[in-house]
Amino acid sequence: MAIYYDEEYTPRNADVVAAIPVDAGAELPSGGRARIGELPGRLMVSVVRRGPWDDFSDAYQAIMDWVEANDYEITGPNREIHWQGPPSGVPPEEYIMEIQFPIKKRER
Repeated sequence: MAIYYDEEYTPRNADVVAAIPVDAGAELPSGGRARIGELPGRLMVSVVRRGPWDDFSDAYQAIMDWVEANDYEITGPNREIHWQGPPSGVPPEEYIMEIQFPIKKRER
């Protein structure tokens, strides 16, 4: 999973965190840049998309359209979960990615 902290797409020097699940109580060797943390539980809107990863702006746009149409607002950084991709040996048409944004109902 990747978590993107930049508010807009940036091709260089992006503020991104890579995350992988670990068992509770796991420890890391000292001296590395990795750290163990917990992702906060929150209400999320998500889109699961199948296809090449070279252009998935349609999936992001679908989320933005849904958020606006349903009177929600985005409350934090988005997450991308790459369920199936190049390491699985499948063709790009079978890649699967989930895009998530934390949301809350817009206050009126």
